Amino acid sequence: MRSDVTALRGANVVMQSSLGDVIARRRIATTSTARSRTLIYALAHCGVWACISCGPMQSGTESAQSSTSSAVVYGSDDRRDYYDVQDGPLRKMFAYSVVLIPDYRIQSLLDGTLTGIHTWGELEQLCPGEPFAEQPSAAFCSGVLVGQGMILTSRHCVAETELASTRVALGYYLDGVGHLALDMQDVHELTSVVSSSDQNSDGIDYAWLRFAGETTQILPTAPVITSPSPVGDGEPLLSVNSGGGIPLKLDAGGTVVDARHAIQDYFLADIDAFRGASGSGVFNSDGALVGVLTGGNADFVRTDSGCRKTIRLSNTEANERIMYVRQAIDGLCTVEPGHSLCDRNCEQPCYDRFTPSEHANAACSLRYIKRGNSGAEWGMFEASALVAVAALRRRMRGRCCV
Repeated sequence: MRSDVTALRGANVVMQSSLGDVIARRRIATTSTARSRTLIYALAHCGVWACISCGPMQSGTESAQSSTSSAVVYGSDDRRDYYDVQDGPLRKMFAYSVVLIPDYRIQSLLDGTLTGIHTWGELEQLCPGEPFAEQPSAAFCSGVLVGQGMILTSRHCVAETELASTRVALGYYLDGVGHLALDMQDVHELTSVVSSSDQNSDGIDYAWLRFAGETTQILPTAPVITSPSPVGDGEPLLSVNSGGGIPLKLDAGGTVVDARHAIQDYFLADIDAFRGASGSGVFNSDGALVGVLTGGNADFVRTDSGCRKTIRLSNTEANERIMYVRQAIDGLCTVEPGHSLCDRNCEQPCYDRFTPSEHANAACSLRYIKRGNSGAEWGMFEASALVAVAALRRRMRGRCCV
C-alpha cells in the first residue's frame, strides 16, 4: 500500500481541466474574508454554532489509504461536497478535518493554476462518469485537528515521508462549484511526530503530528469521545475525508458493522472511502470523534475497455477498519500525560482545553474555556460566546473588535 501512497504523492503532470480556470477566476479570498472565517472558527470551538445553525446534530442524519489496501463504495454513494451540505453542524466537521499535501503543490492550489496536479480521473484512469473524477487530486492522506497545533492521522501516512516537505492544510474543500476554500492561512508546516503506533501493530495505526512554530489562528478542534467502546453495532457514523486525494467529502451514510468490543482495537464499518482517506476522522451521529480510518477493501476494478470503475459492494460486505481513537489517546498520554485528552474524568465529549493569546489578525483578545458542569464555568462560556458573536458582527461591518 505504500506504493499507493507514493503514487498519490508523486504524480507530476499538468492538469488539463476547466476546473483550474474556474478556480482561478473565482479565487476572491481577501484579508477580511480570512478574518471573518477565523472568528467563525472560534465560534465552532466554543460550541456556539446554535447561534447560527439548526442546533444539535440529529441521530441518523445525513475514505482510504491503508497500510494494506483501500476502501470502496457500499450500497449508495453518500459522498457530498461542502457546498452541497446544508446542515450547519455537519458543515462544522469540515473545519477541523485536514489533509496532508506535498509542499510543491500548495502554491498551484492557492493561485488556481493547478500546475503539476492530476485530476483524480487522470491519476486512476477512471472510466467516464465516475463521480468527482474531474476534481484535482493533490492530497495523499487525511487527518483531524484535535488540539491546538496538533493533528491525528495514520502512521503509514508519514512513515516514509519527510515532514519538512509536507504541509497540513485546512480548508481543502469546495465551498462553491469549482471553488476551493483553501487560503494561505490554512496551510501549516509540520515539525515532529509527537507519538505514533508501532510499525507492526495489527489494526493500530496512528500518528500525532505537531505544527511547526506558533500559529496566530484560533483553530477549531474536534470533540473527542475518550471513553472505551464508544460505538455499538448498527450505530450511524459520519466521516469527512479526502478519498482519492480530492477536496474533502462528507459521508453521512455509514454504520458500524462490527464493534469488536472484546478487543477494542478497531471496528468495522461501511463508510465510503478511497485511498487518500487514511487518517481521517470518523464521528458518531453527534459529530464527536470516535475513530480514525486506517484501511479497507480495494477501490477499483479494470474494465475490458482498459479504464477503471469503482467497486460497489453491499453494506453487509463492509470491511473498512476504523481504529478506536482511545488507542491513539493512550499513545499520546505516554509522552504527554498532562494533555487535556488524558483526563479520565473529562466530560464527554472531551475538548482540547486552550486559552489563546491576542489574535494578531483580529486585533482582539477572546478567551475560551472548556465546557464544564459548574455554573461559573457556564457563565464564563456564555460570556465568551457573546463576545465572539459581537466581534463577528463588528467584523462583518468592517470595524475592529475591542
